[in-house]
Amino acid sequence: MAIILRPERAARFSFWRMFVALVISNLLWTPLFVLTASWLGQEMIAMVEHYEKAALFIVVVTVVVVLTAIHIIQPLCTWRGRRLWRSRWRRLTSWEFWPAPAVQWRLVPWLWSLGRRSGGFLVFTCANPDFPSGGFIGAAKSIWLRALVDAQAALPRWTLLPAAPAASFVTADSRAATLDAWMTEAGVTWPVVLKRDIGGQGRGVQICHSHPEALRYFVDNLCAVVAQEYVAGLEFAVWFAREPGVRTGRILAVSEAQFPAVTGDGKHSLDRLILSDDCALSRGSIFITKFAARIADIPAAGEVITLSDLAQPSDGAYAFDVTAELSTPELTDAINNLARHLSDFHFGKFQVRCPSREDFRVGQNLRVLGVAGVKAAGSAIRDPRRSVHDACAQTQRQWEACFAIGAALHQRGVKAAHWKTVLRGWFQARFGG
Repeated sequence: MAIILRPERAARFSFWRMFVALVISNLLWTPLFVLTASWLGQEMIAMVEHYEKAALFIVVVTVVVVLTAIHIIQPLCTWRGRRLWRSRWRRLTSWEFWPAPAVQWRLVPWLWSLGRRSGGFLVFTCANPDFPSGGFIGAAKSIWLRALVDAQAALPRWTLLPAAPAASFVTADSRAATLDAWMTEAGVTWPVVLKRDIGGQGRGVQICHSHPEALRYFVDNLCAVVAQEYVAGLEFAVWFAREPGVRTGRILAVSEAQFPAVTGDGKHSLDRLILSDDCALSRGSIFITKFAARIADIPAAGEVITLSDLAQPSDGAYAFDVTAELSTPELTDAINNLARHLSDFHFGKFQVRCPSREDFRVGQNLRVLGVAGVKAAGSAIRDPRRSVHDACAQTQRQWEACFAIGAALHQRGVKAAHWKTVLRGWFQARFGG
């Protein structure tokens, strides 16, 4: 009979009290365990000999029953286990947590037909002729940031730290020192955003609040890294399209990032607060892993802990579709002004931060965190208030616009990307460039 004690409670036990408890538990548990194993062992051997042909089936069933009891039934006996299972169930049944292929598989036949009608399955990569593969998979973030160099007022200060191969003399310490030197020269203070120059889906993106955090980041990321000044405020994504030969484009969709947070009460641990919060529960496993070092801490009453600071599902954030509410003529003009800084840019997505929704609505004080090219056509707003049908309809409209623009430019002589280039870009984005 095992005695499980919390560390803070065990510390209050005296030596002799703990000694007696352990002796009694072993005196009770050991004979019971040995007798049970002996009896069941003999019975199991007899059953296997008698039902030799069914021996494999019996073993498999026994293993399944034991694993079920350990991983399902036992956790359901505690409040924490039940909440974690409820979190898993939500992630399994709510479409916003599903991988993109699981959401958009129904569009594959339609995309195949659209590609054939448009003159090629990769013709959409012609939509942004001056950018590699139109900004499809594997496009470097630094290329877009350099193209926006004339829009200094809208662009946070940034720099590119070249890749450091494993065999190179360039170490994590020297890269962190280079980052410190740039911060001093540019007048940038912590925190700083570090992100892989080639990547996607939030991979390799981290907000570092100190030199040691940046050092650990460089240990894990040897590829080229973009270091960017941190910008506070609300975060929005704007999908944009402009037909060839037309000076002004249009906004296809707008999303507003939502960052879950919990408020301490001075009584319960961070783990309890996360699992008690209805919004945070759906992403409980993400937050418990992220805050593993302080999961047992008890936040002070009124202390607000922001659980996600990156507008990425992998970090626990989600988004609301605010197209009808915030897509105004003033915002359209502001996005068009940004797009004009990008040479021959026709389709993509702007990731921006802004002090307030009112500023965003009128297109003021926009700070561009990044730009995505034609790969934005395949992304949808994962708004939990919407149905999966609505998300697919949004993606379908974006692909239609992107293919139409690409086909028009292809007829004017722009060449589509090659499959080898796309596959190489996917490999770089997936594994860090």
